Amino acid sequence: MSYSVDQKVGNHTYVYEVEGYWDKTKKQARQHRTYLGKKDPKTGEIISTNKGYKSWDYGNTYFLNIISKQIGLEHILKQTFQDKWKDILACAFFEISEKKSLYLCKPWLECTHQETNTNLSSQRISELLEVIGKSEEVRSQFFKAWAEKYKKNKFIIFDITSFSSCSKKLELVEPGYN
Repeated sequence: MSYSVDQKVGNHTYVYEVEGYWDKTKKQARQHRTYLGKKDPKTGEIISTNKGYKSWDYGNTYFLNIISKQIGLEHILKQTFQDKWKDILACAFFEISEKKSLYLCKPWLECTHQETNTNLSSQRISELLEVIGKSEEVRSQFFKAWAEKYKKNKFIIFDITSFSSCSKKLELVEPGYN
């Protein structure tokens, strides 16, 4: 059973929540006090001095921000997708970090430090994907700019979103459509 106790020290009255319990080793009743705050002398309200702190996940996004700048991804996204680049980058960072469905991006963003402040609800993500899907010319500009940046290097790029195989030696594919 718990109850509150007012303790006057000097000019201030402090309020504690008291929880009674039985101490088996000492074989007697004991109390555990939890500080709640100061009592306002005029109104009698408890003024809590506990200011909650929020911690942010920083490591993954810091690393991904640096990488995206170093390889020029952020710059090319800014050029081609102008007002949507922050949202696209946030979705990419979420996918890389969490490997979960995009509708879960908003709670992840709320506890993750982002250089680019975005508010991506599930509805906004749907709208973003619709805009990207409908703007074939902008997507084409992005890929042209990306290819131009890395044309000196030799790459083979596969779009494996629908890569099917009957091979039993490839661990990353399954029979049929993936």
